[in-house]
Amino acid sequence: METKQKYAYVDGLSTSLGYDNLITVEPEGLSGGLAVMWKNNLDVCILARDKRIIDMKIKMGSQVFFLSCVYGDPVKARRREVWDQLCSIGLARDEAWLLVGDFNEMLNISEKVGGPQRTESSFWDFRTMVTNCKIREFRCSGNTLLWAGWRDRIWVQCRLDRSFGNDEWFQLFPRSQLAYLDMYASDHRPLRVSFAFEPSDHSRGRFYFDKRMISHEGFEEVIRRGWMTETKGISSSLTDRITNCRREMARWKKRADLNSQNKISRLRHSLELEISKSCPNSIVMQRIKRDLASAYKHEEIFWRQKSREQLLKSGDRNTKYFHNSVKGKKIHNRLLMLKDELGIEHFSEGAKGDIAVEYFRDLFMSSNPYDLDSLFEGFEEMVTPEMNIALTRPISVEEIKLAAFNVKSSSAPGEDGFTGIFYQKYWHIVGPSVIAEIQHFFSSATLSPGWNHTQLCLIPKVANPSVMKDMRPISLCSVQYKIISKILCDRLKPFLSSSSRIHKVLLSLAD
Repeated sequence: METKQKYAYVDGLSTSLGYDNLITVEPEGLSGGLAVMWKNNLDVCILARDKRIIDMKIKMGSQVFFLSCVYGDPVKARRREVWDQLCSIGLARDEAWLLVGDFNEMLNISEKVGGPQRTESSFWDFRTMVTNCKIREFRCSGNTLLWAGWRDRIWVQCRLDRSFGNDEWFQLFPRSQLAYLDMYASDHRPLRVSFAFEPSDHSRGRFYFDKRMISHEGFEEVIRRGWMTETKGISSSLTDRITNCRREMARWKKRADLNSQNKISRLRHSLELEISKSCPNSIVMQRIKRDLASAYKHEEIFWRQKSREQLLKSGDRNTKYFHNSVKGKKIHNRLLMLKDELGIEHFSEGAKGDIAVEYFRDLFMSSNPYDLDSLFEGFEEMVTPEMNIALTRPISVEEIKLAAFNVKSSSAPGEDGFTGIFYQKYWHIVGPSVIAEIQHFFSSATLSPGWNHTQLCLIPKVANPSVMKDMRPISLCSVQYKIISKILCDRLKPFLSSSSRIHKVLLSLAD
């Protein structure tokens, strides 16, 4: 990408986004400058770099290909030098080769809307380079007129950025494609090259309690209405109350137009429609951009909640920091490739998911042992009658409330999407139901359906993981499950405070 920035700034940006490596070409004044960022799971060899081309050889698992990042000369008279340089590279290249970037040139007149017409001969040099290098364009999606701007009070749109591959590339990655994304802050649309095409998942996203809603008037009544719902006079279970509450919250949020992501999507769509016009209204574009900037600013609390960073005080406003914190973690933890039991590499998300499911199924599936009593033979009884009375006494209301308020308010939610702050903020509404069902669990030893449903998040244990044993599973439990766990821990703590007793227990387990 053209950075227009010195190395120090680009290096800081690269680090905040979670990349491990960076190569740059310094800008000349206020224009130019190139940068390529990558993670350690790619083996990248820089073959050549100048102010127009960065040429690299990349090893991704067992796959090897070449990548040329191109920034065509803004001055038309000097553009042919860039094409000659690419021809020299292409004629000597018989392995998979990908070219991507801002070529500052078009292949034909259909790739321009507005402004003065160009002669057919003005495209010949660029076409000749494409033919001589034996490359062809990627199949693409989105609005291909990715540059737009005013020239002499005329709105001009052109296709200047693109991606090419040679025959060897399309043999190695036959399903690769290029996506032209929405334009916002720049006058160029960003490009996204996908090596393996996977259809977008348009299914409904996961529910996640958004604490921004707490400060809105009327939201507590929404919680009360959802939580107190009963079916045909029968008191609802805690699971049903949670489901009803989520449904009421979703309806209220839609009516109140508080979904920042939806608002951003609508504004971006409006901006896209205006930009795509042959004669757009500059005042309308500026207004939409201002509204869009405001909507992004409202995302700050959401990103703070997702990043769970504690480095800044509550009053600080730094949306970019929190956004980069989340984005950096995603990039850092992204699993590029996963090997199955046979050592075969898989790059698609679906295949990687299947490998993870099979791994944990083999790891945790019961072997159906038949003689469990023999495992406890020879164990010395360590729990006295007095200890047993103290451990099994009825669970009090105070214990449950204390455990609920000791759950970390901003910790990652379980399957139901609720965090500790929901229960703590609205305990006067949800508390009685939570207390009743947790007391029922301790008296009946029966756990309500769904309470122990746990989602696993895989965190790399090593740099550049490629097999499942390199991943550490993190359990995302429901708040109800955490409350029960904290009560059990608090009951046991007084009897595990003696180091001698702990030593005896450990010795008995060792024997």
